[in-house]
Amino acid sequence: MQKYFFLFMSDSRDKEEILHTFAETLRRYRPQKGLTQLDLAVAVGLDLRQIKRYEAATSTATIVYVCRIADALDVSAGDLLTNPTNDM
Repeated sequence: MQKYFFLFMSDSRDKEEILHTFAETLRRYRPQKGLTQLDLAVAVGLDLRQIKRYEAATSTATIVYVCRIADALDVSAGDLLTNPTNDM
């Protein structure tokens, strides 16, 4: 299992901003890796509806699922929590 280096969120980033950043990066990385929402759900042990909620920014992923999703997408957990407009 890869090592994780987590971003420590400053007070300037609220929950909504983090939630939307995660959703946006997930929507960008998943198809780049050639995975459907169903493929990702199966790979990380979640229901398809939950992946849809993450991508719609209507549900918050636990750190366990952020790490599982990062593994499935072959990126770091930090990559999923970093604003893609700054990094991509």
